[in-house]
Amino acid sequence: MNRILVYGLSNNWGGVEAIVMAIINRLAQDCHFDIIHSNAPSSYEKKYKNENVKFVHIPTWGSDRKAFSMGLRDLLTATNYDYVWINACIMSNATILSVVKKYSKAKVITHSHGSSFEERNFIKRFVLLGLHYWNRRKYHKLVDIPCCCSLKSAEWFYGRKYMKGHDVYFIRNGVDYDKYKFNPLIRTEYRRKLYIDESTLVLLHAGRLTQVKNQRKILDILQFLITHGKKALLLIAGEGELYHELVAYAAKLRISDYVKFLGMRSDVNCLMQAADVFLLPSFHEGFPVTIVEAQSAGLPCLVSANLSREIDITKSVKFISIDSDSEMWSKEIESFSLEKRNTVSALVKHSGYDIVDVANNFRNKIKL
Repeated sequence: MNRILVYGLSNNWGGVEAIVMAIINRLAQDCHFDIIHSNAPSSYEKKYKNENVKFVHIPTWGSDRKAFSMGLRDLLTATNYDYVWINACIMSNATILSVVKKYSKAKVITHSHGSSFEERNFIKRFVLLGLHYWNRRKYHKLVDIPCCCSLKSAEWFYGRKYMKGHDVYFIRNGVDYDKYKFNPLIRTEYRRKLYIDESTLVLLHAGRLTQVKNQRKILDILQFLITHGKKALLLIAGEGELYHELVAYAAKLRISDYVKFLGMRSDVNCLMQAADVFLLPSFHEGFPVTIVEAQSAGLPCLVSANLSREIDITKSVKFISIDSDSEMWSKEIESFSLEKRNTVSALVKHSGYDIVDVANNFRNKIKL
């Protein structure tokens, strides 16, 4: 049985955690996974009871590099890993490569999940960006199996020059299609649970409440719809550092009664059935798994033009400039049709984004 050490997952649930854990769940019968977490509490660790999935805790590289190196060394010397699977959006941490190559014979898998990275502090961002480009040569030299979630994420992480001479494997951000596919019965049930009648336009956003996701833009759009007589409601599923700021902003816009901040939810698949439009005005993304989920539910999606066209796997995604005003966004929202949700939903599976197919593809790429 292959043993795989997994690095790069946050202790809090997000898009990267969703796709990586979904793959792990489907490979855990044949492989053993040790998942590195920091010493902080985890929001999802206790949900996984599989005997072949274990969470191990060491200090973070960002907080204490020496302690991180020692903790990683202890893991590598205690267990004979076949692979170390590094999930990242930036090459700032080259320490992990040096330690892995020094203390094990494991093959290194790198999996790029982003087209940039989040950091609000200008100085820290400048330093991390410098490390990203400085460390590229080491990554290029020591990586055995380079993977990505999209062309844009590959170009950002590996660089176009590297890609011309190397195979970079495309691992789709798959979803549990049967869980998300459009179901009119769930739509009726959830709209009833949320006290939403069929005449209400339901906007949905799911993601961490953070600057890069640009949730303020969604609140501005909602205000425009409401003040122009549209019967609309916004559902926001997710947690994050901007929660209180966004609640206060909704109050400032006098739209608090038209917004439901739902927090972290385990039923996003059902919320997508209840919604009419999915919104993602992000400043940047790699290949957001929420877009695949929304398309699986047959939801029309309106997203920032900053995002890669690769995410439009069903031809139901519209791209609009992030600088366009709320009126332009609102017109696009009102132009959507919900008549073809079943057809749109089926295209996700046919395009290879079912997590069963994605996990099998990953298995084949790394030759498990």
